[in-house]
Formats: sequence, C-alpha cells, structure tokens
Amino acid sequence: MDTDKQLRVVIVDDHADIRELLGLRIEQLGHHVVGKAASGEQGVELCGELQPDLVLLDMSMPGLGGLAALPLIGEASPESQVVVLSGHDESHGRDAALAAGAAAYVEKSLRIDLGAIIESVTAGRS
Repeated sequence: MDTDKQLRVVIVDDHADIRELLGLRIEQLGHHVVGKAASGEQGVELCGELQPDLVLLDMSMPGLGGLAALPLIGEASPESQVVVLSGHDESHGRDAALAAGAAAYVEKSLRIDLGAIIESVTAGRS
C-alpha cells in the first residue's frame, strides 16, 4: 500500500469522544474516515461493507470486544490492516492481539503518533 495515498479508515470504539478525536486526527493526516462504529459487532459489519484500508479497533468494549472482533474483521475485510488500541499497558493483550492478526497494538494516550503508526503498518504494502 502506498503510504502517500489517502487511506480509507474505519474507527471502532465504544466512546464517542475517542471516535471523534481519532477521526479528526486521521483527517488532519490526509486520510478519509469512511465509517465509525460504537461496538465490535458494528465494526465487523462496517468493515465487511466498506473494505477499509485501515481499522482502528478498541481492545475493550462491551459485548464483542476488540480481541473477539479482530478475526471477524479479518474474515470480513481481509485486505484491511487493523491497529488495536488499548487503554491498558498489558503485554498479554498485545501478544494476543498480534497473534490474532493485528498489524499493531498501541496504548491509547495523548501522545499517540498516528502518522507514524499508519506509516509503519502500511509500509511495503501495495
């Protein structure tokens, strides 16, 4: 995937303010948010419909959490790169997410460098 290309992004997080902040930052980076979902179930459905280049997926959500949604998103949209976001520093969660197919696992913070994260997970893909 060409990292200079505008990416189509889906954001899956149960907190509306986080979805909004991530969406604003994605747009600032020159990419396009094509969908936002408040649950893992909605995220799987949206990814199947929209086939985004990138999915930002919250690890902890009520119902279908990020770890359970991850393989379903992979089945629904196999070309999507999924970045799992977590509010917790837990190496077990990181290992489980990466083993389940996540391209990256990132701790949520005010210092998240989404540009660098996007570049790292999309580098070398075409």
